[in-house]
Amino acid sequence: ASFRGVVDMSFFLFRLAKVYA
Repeated sequence: ASFRGVVDMSFFLFRLAKVYA
């Protein structure tokens, strides 16, 4: 996976965490 892909995935998971928190 590319660095960009990892960053996008991390940001996406972070947003999900905020929604479900």
